[in-house]
Amino acid sequence: MTVLDHTTSPARVHRAAIVEEPRPVDRELAGPLARALHNLDIEHRRIRGSFARSIGISHSEFNAVMLLGDLGELTPKQLADHLGITTGSATAMIDRLETAGLLVRNPHPRDRRSLLLRLTARGETAKNTVFGLYLTTITDVITDAQTPPRQEVIDLLERIAGAIRTAEITVAAQSRSHR
Repeated sequence: MTVLDHTTSPARVHRAAIVEEPRPVDRELAGPLARALHNLDIEHRRIRGSFARSIGISHSEFNAVMLLGDLGELTPKQLADHLGITTGSATAMIDRLETAGLLVRNPHPRDRRSLLLRLTARGETAKNTVFGLYLTTITDVITDAQTPPRQEVIDLLERIAGAIRTAEITVAAQSRSHR
């Protein structure tokens, strides 16, 4: 495993944080899988951007809608933390999403200084429409496949997502330590 220090280049930090030195046999599989996941990410961003534009919000605002749809309720601070933005930026975003009729602010039941954000019916519809599109698209691909994916594929994708999240935490921590 690569040791990171203050002289390590950002590209090396990124590479080292994401993977340990692969064994030769792993490269044969890891390279094409990494490319396929990268292509999936590109197309995923495109469809999310298109959907966001179709309902008149930014990509970042759309991420907030999807996050609230997944998690149910968040405080403005929690939303900012999840999105990696400042609380000031989150407040401006919340104002825009509230004006668009996609979320509401409710008093926090246990902390009168705080609020809880929740999607409106329009926000839920937006989130469900996107999820429905994903589900239909994936169902079509699976239906057309000669060999349907097995649970192992789903488990592998979940493990990859977890490893990428861990790598992001490592890179973020490394970045904070060099400020």
